[in-house]
Amino acid sequence: MSHYSRPKVLVSATAALMLTLSSCARQSAVGLRESSPNAGASASAYGILLRNAFIIGGPAGAPLQPGAHAPMYLILISQSATPDQLVAVNGRPTFQSAVIPAGGLPIPARQIVGKGPAPEVLLTGLTRPLHSGGFVAVEFVFQNAGTIRTQVPVRPPTLWRTTYSPWPSPFPSRQTPPLQTARPASG
Repeated sequence: MSHYSRPKVLVSATAALMLTLSSCARQSAVGLRESSPNAGASASAYGILLRNAFIIGGPAGAPLQPGAHAPMYLILISQSATPDQLVAVNGRPTFQSAVIPAGGLPIPARQIVGKGPAPEVLLTGLTRPLHSGGFVAVEFVFQNAGTIRTQVPVRPPTLWRTTYSPWPSPFPSRQTPPLQTARPASG
């Protein structure tokens, strides 16, 4: 190797190393904000298990835009001898409100709810662009079990998720208002 080609090789090797390191750094930074493509959110409270909750967002590279609605799929498992009911869902500040079945979503004692391809919740009024691969903070309020708070992943409408149905329009539903916080009395 001539002494003239050494600098070229050294520059090329350095450039390749920097490119490799920068792509690895990007993957690490993205990985902190994105979720695994196969797992939904899971949490529990007082005999209610929330399993595999996920939101279907926009296609990869195309975020949902402000004002959009997004279906949320989930499984609720009752381990209690007493029936319960999902009475409200709150996705603020990312979504303005949520729609659930009229009167709430019944959860019979020792039964499973939400096994099918229809969403159990419709999050409405997106407040900012939302990319698939991220998370939305969601509160699930139950009549007896109280509140479950968890980070629900946003999935693109790909693979098996393309077979899931959108929010059923004839479904009787009610919009759950944003949860109110107590304000001190003015004196």
